[in-house]
Amino acid sequence: MDNLIEDMHRSKKIHSHYDDMTDSTNIISLIQEIQPDEIYNLAAQSHVKVSFETTEYTATADAIGTLRILEAIRLLKFADVKIYQASTFELYGLVQETL
Repeated sequence: MDNLIEDMHRSKKIHSHYDDMTDSTNIISLIQEIQPDEIYNLAAQSHVKVSFETTEYTATADAIGTLRILEAIRLLKFADVKIYQASTFELYGLVQETL
């Protein structure tokens, strides 16, 4: 996977940006600056124990952070931007399959 990401960076097909998902101003500025066709939001608190220890921050960064991206796109009138929102099965707990 690392090789794939490295190749994509080298060919200019993808650009990674690391930012504070709790800061609306930075998110708007970044999206306005790069004017993306697609956004893949991979930002999240990935450690379950830490997420329970810092619940308010985790909710602000994860859930509200996603809302901030959507709001930035709306405010900037970038209606054609496609968004991929990564998530985890842990949001839903144990789900029983039904047929």
